[in-house]
Amino acid sequence: MNIDWLKAIQLTVTFIVLSTLFYVSLPILYPFYISIILAIIILPLAKLLERKLYFPRGLAIFTMIFMLLVVSVTVISLSMIELIHFLQQFSHFLPVIFDTTLQHFYETIFPWTEKMIGTLSNLLSRSPDFSQDYFTQLLMDFANSFRDYSQNFLLDLVQSLILIFTSTLQSSYIFILILLSTYFLAKDGPRWAASLLSKVPAPVKDFIYDLRMQSFQVVKKYIFAQLLIILSSGLIIWIGLTLLNVKHALAITFFSMLLDFIPLIGVSVVFIPWILYSFLTQQFFMTIGLSVLLLVLIIFRNIIEPKLLGTSLGIHPFVMIILLFLFFQWFGVMGVLLTPLCLILLITIKQTGILRDIQAYLTK
Repeated sequence: MNIDWLKAIQLTVTFIVLSTLFYVSLPILYPFYISIILAIIILPLAKLLERKLYFPRGLAIFTMIFMLLVVSVTVISLSMIELIHFLQQFSHFLPVIFDTTLQHFYETIFPWTEKMIGTLSNLLSRSPDFSQDYFTQLLMDFANSFRDYSQNFLLDLVQSLILIFTSTLQSSYIFILILLSTYFLAKDGPRWAASLLSKVPAPVKDFIYDLRMQSFQVVKKYIFAQLLIILSSGLIIWIGLTLLNVKHALAITFFSMLLDFIPLIGVSVVFIPWILYSFLTQQFFMTIGLSVLLLVLIIFRNIIEPKLLGTSLGIHPFVMIILLFLFFQWFGVMGVLLTPLCLILLITIKQTGILRDIQAYLTK
């Protein structure tokens, strides 16, 4: 098999340029990328409203965006209510935690510090002039450092509050921008795409149609697999919390399932602080029970998730682990979020025969 190296170089350079453009533009244009994804998700549901209820396209898209917004606000509100309830209970037990910790300090650490002070006093008594001056200067330096630290802490606190306020305003602006972009992309995007497709050759048009159909099938399989994993994890959480006689077990399970959609975070953000809180309040039975439940969830996810996704999507679990590691190293947390998109893209490329077409293009 003879390879046309000029075509290979051209194809490689094109791939590098496109990848670089995407990488550079991602921090700047990410609201529009999110809008494109949301428009792709909303468009089939809006078409369903058009066919079944005879909605105009604009009204159908607006209805779907409004429903998505209502669901998001409802979920966030319920999550905040549960979080506020937890913080109220935590603030009620906070004095008890503080007293317990202080008692532990007096019983274990304070005798050790008294012994150190006694040893230091003996050393000071042997060389009173030099050691006393040195010790006094050390205390003065410590006081000055503490004063400077307090001033810097107040300044940093004010700056942090200003930054949080600015970030909130910016996030609101970005959120509105995403909603508007999603509406116009879902409303006029198909017309723009049809206009562009009318100007391309028929083979390219067939290829794009095949690519879209294969992508849709892969996305359906991926979403089904993720929902099955999250529902299974939620069932385990609900059973475990019910056995531990935890109040609001169903609400906590629902909140944990929502967090389970976020890679590398998941239910750990709920259970780890809860375990620490139970340990500090000397609820050792609850501490052991929650620790066992979290361990069961981690083992279940690590065994089932790669296997189920690999089986439903037709890709080996080891490849998924490699992709997750590489994208995390390259892009950080954003890379973990991009891993499913890359996985869907790779499977679509495999099923549409792009690699075969590239081989035919490069072969003389």
